[in-house]
Amino acid sequence: MEELLQALRASGLPDEEIPARYHRIVILIAALIASEAGVSIITPEEYEQGMELFRVAVLGADPERFPALAHFARDVRPLGADRHAAFEEILAVQLAHIEAGIR
Repeated sequence: MEELLQALRASGLPDEEIPARYHRIVILIAALIASEAGVSIITPEEYEQGMELFRVAVLGADPERFPALAHFARDVRPLGADRHAAFEEILAVQLAHIEAGIR
């Protein structure tokens, strides 16, 4: 906690914004840890079954009931796909937002 709070303060971010920014970053880290923990306890077969269920549910979405899901189905990826890359991208956006707020 101390190192992150110090880094945020050293960034030039106003003190009143630091607790909220800290909280957002910690939530992202906790989400990644929870995601990793959840995936690590299932077998590869269970993981593949889950991915297949996701594909069936998403690609088979009824366009009348779920028009947006049906429209984007081929591009929506399961939470388990590229977790690390997604986390890095989200964290980069948060840090860029902090940098933009300092200027």
